[in-house]
Amino acid sequence: MATTKRLPKPPKTHAAVTKLIRYVLNPSKTTDEESLYADSCNCSLVGAANQFRAIRDRWDKTSGNYAYHFIQSFKPGETTPEEAALCGKELAEALFGNDGFQVVFGNALR
Repeated sequence: MATTKRLPKPPKTHAAVTKLIRYVLNPSKTTDEESLYADSCNCSLVGAANQFRAIRDRWDKTSGNYAYHFIQSFKPGETTPEEAALCGKELAEALFGNDGFQVVFGNALR
């Protein structure tokens, strides 16, 4: 069964969310034998941080949390890479995507 947690200290600036998205999508977190599965909801992976900012500006949300960082973990051998990626997408859509929030997620498989 997957374990999911939200990390403390969400980013509060455009620079911080850009750094977080780069971290989430960083393929160097895996080795050659491992994969990074990435996807998004309500935005594209390319330029996601700028899309986050555009929505904040559009709704005049100039303060508060810019984004949240969640981690979903599986025990070794508990799932396949494809199942983990699907589970991550379903979780992102269920928690945020169905309400129109922008979500970027990457599954680093080790």
